[in-house]
Amino acid sequence: LESLNIPITITEIGSNSFQNCTSLKSVTLPSSITVLEDDTFNYCESLVMIKIPESVTTIKNQVFNSCKSLKEIIIPLSVTSLGNGVFYGCSSLVRYSIPSSINLIGKECFSYCSELTELEIPKSITKIPNSLFKGCKSLKSFNIPSHITSIEDYAFYNCESLCELTIPSSVVSIGNNVFDYCSSIKQIEIPSSVTSIGCGVFSNCINLTKITVPESTKTIGGLAFSRCSSLVNVEILSPINVLKFS
Repeated sequence: LESLNIPITITEIGSNSFQNCTSLKSVTLPSSITVLEDDTFNYCESLVMIKIPESVTTIKNQVFNSCKSLKEIIIPLSVTSLGNGVFYGCSSLVRYSIPSSINLIGKECFSYCSELTELEIPKSITKIPNSLFKGCKSLKSFNIPSHITSIEDYAFYNCESLCELTIPSSVVSIGNNVFDYCSSIKQIEIPSSVTSIGCGVFSNCINLTKITVPESTKTIGGLAFSRCSSLVNVEILSPINVLKFS
């Protein structure tokens, strides 16, 4: 099976319907479909093109997980939510713009998209979800938009090429291991809005040389700067910071 054109008489496609159809290259979905269920095209490793109709409102968990040949995909404005790991392991996906209609993004949505270099997050999203960019090894720069208030655990874990990052003053919390193994980061500015920094947040940032923790930060998690072998200057401006090792 290399090509699939689903007729309009079909109103529902069940979970795992085309899982491991490794020769499937193109799919056209009918306007009668409103939901893409879990794992629908999971491990369709040859899939390069899919047209998602404007009738679709929800894309559930791991729908395109490990679709390694998928380079570009257009999600219509009708879609309001992306489930967990929707594009996990889509190692050929280079750029993606999340439509403004999206108000929910699940964890690991773009994890291990190893060629991803660009991603736009709409104003409707106020947090960077858990492991969103985990293992995105080609991501070199990222400006976190000013509507983001929290960066969740492992958000940029092992983004080894990430060297330019801007954290806006809207962010109040940075979760655990957010920049763990981001080995290209040399300096990073934490804004005065941040009140808590999680465990291992800068662990294994081997080229990080300097960091200033603002007065607003009251809690720094354990192992926050573990194995930062180039770190020579850590300035903690608040006298009441608590270092937590639990």
